[in-house]
Amino acid sequence: MRVCILGAGGLGSIIGGHLARKGADVTLVARPAHAEAVTNNGLKLTGIHGEHQIKNITAVSNAEQSKGDFDYLFLGVKSKDTETILAENSSLKGRVATACSFQNNVVKEQVLGDFFGPEQVIGFATIEAGHLEGPGHAVHNFSIPNASYFGEMDGSVTPRVEAIVAAFNNADMPAKAMTNIPQVIWEKVCQIANAARHSLANF
Repeated sequence: MRVCILGAGGLGSIIGGHLARKGADVTLVARPAHAEAVTNNGLKLTGIHGEHQIKNITAVSNAEQSKGDFDYLFLGVKSKDTETILAENSSLKGRVATACSFQNNVVKEQVLGDFFGPEQVIGFATIEAGHLEGPGHAVHNFSIPNASYFGEMDGSVTPRVEAIVAAFNNADMPAKAMTNIPQVIWEKVCQIANAARHSLANF
């Protein structure tokens, strides 16, 4: 399985790192300092699943530097940066079989569909969490059972959904295939909005 993480900050590096740790061919498209550190020393991954120095992982600062096609692409930048990073990495068009995003909004699948083609997109939501401690070092500090969810936007469960769910579960990131992934995505956004409202009300 070949995986590209486009916008590999903390969470993207965690997901990519765990997949690589269990044998996936992973390319991180990251900020130059992070990409250079991973290239030189591998990705240091610490946190809830122990400490790992992952050497079998590729890191670049632009997708033009990557090679070949990808089975899955994960978009990991902040929502406001989506158009910029897609434009800067337009060489990925025609090279991605399946694209998804772990952004916290309800239009991410439409945006990816406009870029790659709607037939290339599946829905994805996760509450795995972590951060970059520094270039080359990602900290995985939160997960729960069934932290990640995948599904086709038409409600079906297809082999490509089952394959990425199996890869996540094998990489110690509990995942589940869903027949109602749009509802899951909306529920996550509503939970975030309610948490933010509660925080402001008690500020």
